[in-house]
Amino acid sequence: MKINRNRISDRLYEISSKYHERIPLGDILGAVKDNGLTPIQEDGSPWSGFLCGDSGEVFIDLEGSKRMLVISWYRMDSGRFEVNAYLS
Repeated sequence: MKINRNRISDRLYEISSKYHERIPLGDILGAVKDNGLTPIQEDGSPWSGFLCGDSGEVFIDLEGSKRMLVISWYRMDSGRFEVNAYLS
């Protein structure tokens, strides 16, 4: 599958432009996987995990790419999350 970084960036921007009831991890990872990149752990195996807490940031390696997937989140007073996801 051909890697389409512009399509990934567009989908991540769309996800990041809204507030969320939960961190949309499945949507974010789907945007990357559907366009030719595979999130991996430090040992090269497929990434698996979850994001928790009221705020945080994670950097996820992408197989076959020098870029990383960056996800940051913050729970606002309303209880909804502001999420920013992008390729570094």
